[in-house]
Amino acid sequence: MIGWAFGLKHMNNMPIKYAMEVRLSTLASGILTAAAAAFCMNFGILMAKREVDELPRLGVHSLWKTIKAFISSKRWLKAQGLQFVAGGLHVLALALAPLSIVEPIKGRGRDLPSRAHRGLSA
Repeated sequence: MIGWAFGLKHMNNMPIKYAMEVRLSTLASGILTAAAAAFCMNFGILMAKREVDELPRLGVHSLWKTIKAFISSKRWLKAQGLQFVAGGLHVLALALAPLSIVEPIKGRGRDLPSRAHRGLSA
């Protein structure tokens, strides 16, 4: 009766076994995927920040020259690609592990790129 309340179904009138249990291997895969997503995102942000410092500032040149400089910058494009991959890994991690586990892993290194950049600049 409780299984039906939670949307769980009996298959062939067999009792539900391990219906609410999360497999440890799936959870571990989710944690590792979340850590990889956090690393890719943070490293991508750091790469983009380093490259943005080298590119022309808005208002210094025309808007078209600034856009062209960004699009022609291979390092900046690689950083954007790495962040895109990180987004996909994050979605995969959420499919494997609960939000309450994935989000703290993602948020743990949120300010690391800015700290690393300040350390490199000083």
